[in-house]
Amino acid sequence: MKRRVLWYGFLVLGLLPAMWGQQAAAEETVYKDWALRCSEDPAGCILEQRVYVEGAEKTPLVHMAVRKLAREEGKGASRGLWVVLRVPLEVRLAAGLKLRVDGAAPRSIPFHHCRAEGCLALFPLDSTFRRRLEAGREAMVTFETLGGQGIGVPVSLLGVKAGLAGLEKASGF
Repeated sequence: MKRRVLWYGFLVLGLLPAMWGQQAAAEETVYKDWALRCSEDPAGCILEQRVYVEGAEKTPLVHMAVRKLAREEGKGASRGLWVVLRVPLEVRLAAGLKLRVDGAAPRSIPFHHCRAEGCLALFPLDSTFRRRLEAGREAMVTFETLGGQGIGVPVSLLGVKAGLAGLEKASGF
């Protein structure tokens, strides 16, 4: 299945209002394959990338984002930053998903919850994984459909290092 990477839009965790919603008056800065979108509130900044199946630009296959969480869930994360991954509905929840960077051992991430827009997995961005992302060229997000089919979706990491620095600056770190 041929895929291409497009980035835009605004992700708000299920812990926050909406997942596929649009952000009013957002300012966008592009870092190669990543986009930093900020609302007027510095806590409203998010670094993200969406991957679509060729010819289906309306429905993202994978949405990978990094954002600051001010809630208790942010404790233990690198400066309160969390990685959020969203995939379509009809996935095998018990299997969770896997995130691998440049052929390293995959990181297993359980799903947190599902909404009408898709299923979410999230984890705190620790310094070790951050360095791996910043040094990497491609991440692979893998999940299973309800039918047992494994789906692997590549996510470009080009620009993520500069994007993370921009996110921290915009978020007031």
